[in-house]
Amino acid sequence: MASIRERNGKFNVIYSYTDADGKRKQKWETYATKAEAKKRKASFERSSEEDGGR
Repeated sequence: MASIRERNGKFNVIYSYTDADGKRKQKWETYATKAEAKKRKASFERSSEEDGGR
């Protein structure tokens, strides 16, 4: 699952993933518009569903 947060007039997509060592990590990606952030969030959630939620 990913979330969108606005900071300093930009939009961040925040999601968690598991690295190669099995440690849980958090990733922040920044976009100029909310539409771009929504597109990336949807893309991430689609790909994580295909991976079985990983």
